[in-house]
Amino acid sequence: MIHRFEQGTGILDSSFSLDDTKAFAGGIDGKLRMMDFKEANSAVLGSHSKGIKCVEYCDATGLVITGGWDEMVGSKLRFVARDYNTFPDRSKCGTRDRKMH
Repeated sequence: MIHRFEQGTGILDSSFSLDDTKAFAGGIDGKLRMMDFKEANSAVLGSHSKGIKCVEYCDATGLVITGGWDEMVGSKLRFVARDYNTFPDRSKCGTRDRKMH
C-alpha cells in the first residue's frame, strides 16, 4: 500500500482522473472528497445534505459532478485556470421522480 486515506463513513461512488493521480469520492456523510495520490493529501470539495450516490469527474473541464440522496445535483470546479470554451452549453440530468432537467 502506497497511501491510505480515511473517509470516516462508507463511500457510495468514486471517479478517477485519466492519469489515475486523483480520486473523487462521495459518501454516506454527504461530503465530496478529493484524494491526491501524488501529494498524499485529501480535501473536502463540497457536500450534500444527504449521502452522495453518484460522482463523475471530467478531465477536459476539471468539473466534478455529484448527485445526492437529497435530490440535488452539485458541481465543483477542480481547477480554476481552464479554457471555458470546452464546457458544454447544455447538460441533462434525470432525477428519481423521472423528470429530465
